[in-house]
Amino acid sequence: MTPRTRSAKIGFPKTAFEFIAATPAGKLERGEFTLQVGDDESLAIAIAAANGHAAYAWWKAYGDAFHLNPYEIENIAVPSAWVADEATRRRVVSLGRRLIGAVTPKNIVVITTGTKKTRHESLNFHACEP
Repeated sequence: MTPRTRSAKIGFPKTAFEFIAATPAGKLERGEFTLQVGDDESLAIAIAAANGHAAYAWWKAYGDAFHLNPYEIENIAVPSAWVADEATRRRVVSLGRRLIGAVTPKNIVVITTGTKKTRHESLNFHACEP
């Protein structure tokens, strides 16, 4: 299978323990929900959009400031200019791939939450500045 025919999924944490960080599904040990996004290039675009200011503002406006709702996240649109203009699309895909590449053990933090001391992996994109 070529990357363009594979089916890719993006994963979102169910709750924003430290960061909202959207990653390729299954990259982190955390409770997450997934959305189908298409091929690897579409995944890179979705990762770039989901980790941007617009997605954060949408979640802050429509969410409860802690839980992430898959139905709300599904409605965050990728800006049309990102896919209509080829040069912009290439830059967005490059950014998304850098973000995916930043999902490495040195950027993953294990955090403990709640009275049951549940452990989750959290990713800090801000610290690694991809």
